[in-house]
Amino acid sequence: MNRLVFVHAGAVGDFVVTLPVLEALRDANPSARITILGRPHIAALALDGGLADSVFDVERAWVSTLFGPHPSAPKDVLRCDLCVTFLLDPTFARNLCACGAARVLEGTYQGPDDDEVHWADLAMSVLDPVGLARRPAVPRLRPSPASIAAIADVPERFVAVNPGTGGVRKRWPIDCWTSLLDAVDAPLVVLGGPGDEELVKEIRCTLGRALTSWIVDRPLPAVAGLLTRARAYVGCDSGITHLAAAVGCPTLALFGPTDPARFAPRGEQVTTLRNATAAAAIAWLQERLH
Repeated sequence: MNRLVFVHAGAVGDFVVTLPVLEALRDANPSARITILGRPHIAALALDGGLADSVFDVERAWVSTLFGPHPSAPKDVLRCDLCVTFLLDPTFARNLCACGAARVLEGTYQGPDDDEVHWADLAMSVLDPVGLARRPAVPRLRPSPASIAAIADVPERFVAVNPGTGGVRKRWPIDCWTSLLDAVDAPLVVLGGPGDEELVKEIRCTLGRALTSWIVDRPLPAVAGLLTRARAYVGCDSGITHLAAAVGCPTLALFGPTDPARFAPRGEQVTTLRNATAAAAIAWLQERLH
């Protein structure tokens, strides 16, 4: 196959969990051109990691026509040997073919509530019809040297933490965070997204030590590169936690209401604790640092 299209409009964690699909497509078709129709700031992770070659913004006006009776796409954007889409809509799938896709495979990473299949394996099943699925599916990302060096204003031998998450109910208690961070015998780098300012401010006000660095709203490839340099990472059920695991950083994933059997990040250096005490998280981190 010479041209492949990958459609994904989800958030960071949703995208990271489908990286094994992109990796399998790249490995099976090393000379093919892979285009992502998705969110550019997230798809940049795949571009930087060599898993894709170009990206088109899924928010462009022409994309909305693919859900209706009169599809229209720029010339050759969707012309491909295979299109893998995680946007489940029968009209959308038919219109992908109408706009040039020779074959369309529809996948999902969101199973029913009683499903026991890990969401990475569920996503990987999209490739079953072409014999490329690999299980267990383990997301892996190799940031470029430029991305690894992109964030220079941090200390050496640091521990990275990310207290934020996409839902308030998935957050670890503030007092647990402050206990953990006060106990860390290493420079701290706190990662945050656009909605985490108040949370980080609250943590800073209760800490008995100064935060070494606060990295907020940086490009995702640069954050991925930074995480390759961390001695360890601690975070809640969030996209950045999945990203830390994917780049191989020793990762502690703190889960609450969501089921880690289905949604925990995967990797050789990943530990998942559900409803963890501060003492349990401190013990894990101290073991990694000493």
